[in-house]
Order: sequence, then C-alpha cells, then structure tokens
Amino acid sequence: MLNLKRLLTFGVRHSTLKAGYSLTELLVVMLLFSLAMVILGQTYIQFTRLSNKTAHAAAVQQDVRFVLEYVARAVRGSEIDYSSAIVNPTSTLRLLKIDGDYLEITKSAAGDPLCGDLPEISCLLITPDSGLTWAPLTAKHVNVDNFDVYIQPAVSPFDLTGFPADYPNDQQPMVTVNITLTYNANNPRESFTQTAQTGISSRVYVR
Repeated sequence: MLNLKRLLTFGVRHSTLKAGYSLTELLVVMLLFSLAMVILGQTYIQFTRLSNKTAHAAAVQQDVRFVLEYVARAVRGSEIDYSSAIVNPTSTLRLLKIDGDYLEITKSAAGDPLCGDLPEISCLLITPDSGLTWAPLTAKHVNVDNFDVYIQPAVSPFDLTGFPADYPNDQQPMVTVNITLTYNANNPRESFTQTAQTGISSRVYVR
C-alpha cells in the first residue's frame, strides 16, 4: 500500500514537471518574438518613409506645375524688359506690365528672410509692383536648385536702331525656363527632386 502511494506521488510530480516550459524553450520563443517585432518595425518604418516621400513628391510636382504655368501666363501677356542687357542664362525674369509696373521673378539667396523658411532654403520670389512688395512663389521646405531663364532674342526686336533706323531682328520674343526643385526633408531618403523645362512665346507684338 505504501509503495502504491509513493508511485502515485511520483507520478503527480513527474506530470507537473512535464507540463512546464524549459529555459531553452522560453529563449526560443523570446527570440522568435523579437525577430517578428524587428520585421514589423522595419516594415512600418519603410511604409512611413514611402508615405512621406510620396507626399513630398506631390508637393514638389505641384510647385513645378504652378511655377511654370504662372510664368507662361505672365510671359504671354507681358512684354519682356529689354532695358538692361540680356545675359543667358539668368536667374531673374522681368516683364513689363500694361499699367507701367514691372513683374519680376527671381531666385533668392539661401536663407533669404523673404522666403520665411529654413536657413538653407532658396525660394522663388515675385514682385508684381516694381519691387514694392515681394512674396515667395514656391512652398515651404521646397528648395530652388536651379531657375535658369533664357531669353531670345537677346536684343529687342521692337526698338529701331542704327542709321537708317531699322529693327535689329524679326524674331518674336521667347522665354525658356529650366527649373529644378527639391523637397528638403529631415531624412534625406524622403527628399524628392524634379526638373522641368518649358518654352513660351510672348503674344505682345508692338511693331
């Protein structure tokens, strides 16, 4: 009878020990859990970066479209200012308005306070009233890498010169704009750059 009790007691203890987890099993589970968390964390980070870069790309593309469309409308409805020598390329476009004022679009220096942006940002500045007021034409955190303006012809075709007086050329004024914008993100992997170019002929003909 005593032996039977011992056997039963040993069996209970043995079964209790078998029901638990060994240290090795716990370490394996913790390792697998850690690997799963690392994979999920990396996936989340990659998704966040992709989402941010997509948003930054949209901002840059919108700015490129807006600037080129704005310049195109301004050039078509205004006369190019030939009062100073034309040097190609230039980073400033000046157009004469019907009311006598001039409209000017120019690339700012990095950190220009008129941009109201980060110290390393160059923006496009515009004045519609001969320099009395200035405003940024590009969005925050969007850096203007290049704003190259080519004007053809380099001499006004509307001014008589020489003797006998004659026009220097018969070419209709045309402006070509080459622009490169970059979104300045905190993480370089989330930055986005786009380059675009367009050519616009002035519809103003005063001869």
